[in-house]
Amino acid sequence: MRSLQERRAWGALVAAASLVGCAGSSTAVEPNPVVPQARLSSGERFATAAAAESRGDLKAVEGEMEAVVAEEPGHGLAWYNLGVAREKLGRANAAAEAYRRAVATGGPSEAKQNLAVLAAQKGDRREAVVLLRELVAAEPAAAEARVALASHEAARGDLQRAKGLCIEALTHAPEYVPAYCVLGDVALRAKNFERVRLLAAQGLKIDPEAACLHALLGEVARREGDETLALGHFEAAVKRDPTLIEPQFRIGAIALAHRDFRRAVTAFTAVAQYAPAEAHAFVNLGVAHKGAGAFEAAESAYLKALSVDPAAPPPEAHYNLGVLYLRHLERLEDAEKSLRAYLQTSDEESEEVYAWLDEIETRRRLDEEERVRAQEEAREAELERMRQEEEARRKAQLDARIEAEKARARADGEPEDPASLPEVEPEAEPEPPKASPPKPPVRRKPPRRRIRRPAPPPSEPEPEDPPGDFE
Repeated sequence: MRSLQERRAWGALVAAASLVGCAGSSTAVEPNPVVPQARLSSGERFATAAAAESRGDLKAVEGEMEAVVAEEPGHGLAWYNLGVAREKLGRANAAAEAYRRAVATGGPSEAKQNLAVLAAQKGDRREAVVLLRELVAAEPAAAEARVALASHEAARGDLQRAKGLCIEALTHAPEYVPAYCVLGDVALRAKNFERVRLLAAQGLKIDPEAACLHALLGEVARREGDETLALGHFEAAVKRDPTLIEPQFRIGAIALAHRDFRRAVTAFTAVAQYAPAEAHAFVNLGVAHKGAGAFEAAESAYLKALSVDPAAPPPEAHYNLGVLYLRHLERLEDAEKSLRAYLQTSDEESEEVYAWLDEIETRRRLDEEERVRAQEEAREAELERMRQEEEARRKAQLDARIEAEKARARADGEPEDPASLPEVEPEAEPEPPKASPPKPPVRRKPPRRRIRRPAPPPSEPEPEDPPGDFE
């Protein structure tokens, strides 16, 4: 990605070149109007084309100029006007071909300049610079081409060469404001803020609406820490030229810092519109959308940032997308994928990212446990429902039998005999939970019983011999 300074410098190149005839350039400057040329044999067609151009009928202009070059293929001015018409109609490739034919057939020098602008818009800097150098060498008074080339040289770091080209341009066109803009950019790169202010003051005397000069003053104020003054200049710049990228970027950054997310969304939307190849514009746009609570819009912006250059996606897009999925959209799988992609594309190790990955794993495990628990509860609820339905069915059947018996008895004129009614079956009681079988009792040996016999009767004493005579 080019730095902001490089982006500003190249934008100045496009702006300077477009002042001489590029529709649809980054500064939205209209091409030179179709040049009427009544002295040519096809003068009537030129007059008709000029009238059509004045009322905005570009298709008519294109038709008239195509008719001229069909009759006179070497008519350089007609080829140039055809290129202008096609460019305004948004047909850049066809316009470039017409400009090439204009250059080859001696058309206005603006044809080569507009061709350089188209090359720059396509990203072909090399062709644009070659064309501008050819134009500078061939046209000593080509102020626009010199300033455009000076902007390129400043971006390359050759500040002296850039300064010299701008001074040459001002020699031939003293009031050419883009020269002051590029000189101011050179001074800004050299950190000579006082010279930037001086050049801006001189240029604003010529054109108080010069957006590039307000952008320079805003950048000086920002670097000096005066955010309020900087914001005022940046807003003045984009009000006059909404296609200026860096002032829009700075406005968005200041708005984000102050949590003014709506303003940030507006600024970064403009940056993304006019610089669709700037992936970081989409990253910042996603941050602004997330701050405003527009999570789906934030996701789209981050994904767009990753698609700008799939071979070198900005790691910040993966990081922010992972946080968005984890914290706001509750998409753990996508969050893990984005955070791991950040670790793969970033040169920095982040303990915070590893902690988030651990959190994702923990939450995934808890979610699985919750899912299993919910399934079990659902199964139990279904079993309970089925039990209740079965009880209700059996009760309904029993009630129907009782009513049928009663009806039969009434029909037969018999008194209702309660004994004849079907017995109400008791509801089945739920089986008690199975308990572990009781332990068998310990068999103890019974006490030994002794046989007790009756005691013998007491023995009578033997009678004593009666007393008698002794022999």
